[in-house]
Amino acid sequence: MNATQPSFISWEPEPTRRGTSNIIFTCLSTLAFCVWGSVHIDIIQSRRNALVQRLFALVLGLLSPEVLLVMAYSQRRLATKLVNEANGHFGIQVTPQMPWYRCAPPQLWSKLKAHIILWRTKVSWSL
Repeated sequence: MNATQPSFISWEPEPTRRGTSNIIFTCLSTLAFCVWGSVHIDIIQSRRNALVQRLFALVLGLLSPEVLLVMAYSQRRLATKLVNEANGHFGIQVTPQMPWYRCAPPQLWSKLKAHIILWRTKVSWSL
């Protein structure tokens, strides 16, 4: 029994079908847009520096996304540390089971709820 191996197509030209370059460009541009939209860099004063920093984050996200993951995790740890320090400074005791909205003084939440209820009653919905 003769078994023939399928032919290997290395590069497909553009005019006859959807070419290889079109597929590669579409994949890379989609990936670049996803990285561009998901990476949020710190706010800096200069617009030029912000663009350069964002382009650097884009290239970094395309080439090694795990580095962005490590950076995000380290920022999360730093933010948690700062929140714990602020809570300690203001004397707020937070347990791991306590949701974030329970950390604020109760008077703040009662005022906020009253404001929302008042806003709901004042708004007239019509088409």
